[in-house]
Amino acid sequence: EAKNIGRQIVKDTRGGQCLLAVGESTVTVIGQPGIGGRNQELALSAGLEMASNNLILAMASDGRDNTDTAGSLIDGEIKQRIDRQITEVQSALEMHNTYQITLDLQAAVITGITGSNISDFIISIKR
Repeated sequence: EAKNIGRQIVKDTRGGQCLLAVGESTVTVIGQPGIGGRNQELALSAGLEMASNNLILAMASDGRDNTDTAGSLIDGEIKQRIDRQITEVQSALEMHNTYQITLDLQAAVITGITGSNISDFIISIKR
């Protein structure tokens, strides 16, 4: 599940390291689906767990994470926004409705359609 992968990647990234990962995670939706994508879920879940000295980027190489965004980028500044809106972020994750909160947090990565669909990729950095 994307949520679990996001949390695990943050735990696996050690200080002074850059961890790179590729592949496509899954999101199991029970009930009415919201609007969002697996990379948005992965990054927001990581954002709940990470410290402000971390950075995580999760995005689709084709520029479409089930929405017009390619994914999400969470850095120290966006982490602070997540902490101030923790209830809204948790609710969005529970409802698989991450698109709007990603935009509200200014965490959306918007590339447009890239013309290349190789894989999703994740970059995690811990200073």
